[in-house]
Amino acid sequence: MQAPEREQLPSDEGLEEADWIRRAQKGEHEAFGQIVRIHQARLRAFAARYVTSSDDVYDIVQDVFVDAFRHIGKFDIERDMGKWLRGICKNRVMNHIRKRTRRNEATTALAEALEERLLNDTMMGYDNSLERLEAIRSCIKKLGTKPR
Repeated sequence: MQAPEREQLPSDEGLEEADWIRRAQKGEHEAFGQIVRIHQARLRAFAARYVTSSDDVYDIVQDVFVDAFRHIGKFDIERDMGKWLRGICKNRVMNHIRKRTRRNEATTALAEALEERLLNDTMMGYDNSLERLEAIRSCIKKLGTKPR
């Protein structure tokens, strides 16, 4: 299957995100690549708040964009792309935490606390390092004094 021909514009600079989305919905891979460039750093930061392995963070964010690419045609242009992608990322992070928890029962309390914090932070719209640090401290306290 051949990729659709790219619409030639005098300059892609200055295009709004909605323009990139419309073009991606028409099958332009370069346009979807621009959407990735716009959102990838913020999604990595979001995932890194809850996942300690940088490899896992990159895998999660890659999976977010794979999901988004598969469903870009259904995306409502009136919605906020960043919120949509963060929602996908939140679900991917929660799935990752659940998988890790199944592998290591000793981390159940931490995983639940992080998942609870993730849900609360997502609803409150927090996105900075101080809250992340406090969340980690809170989770560590919940683990108690048993060997970690």
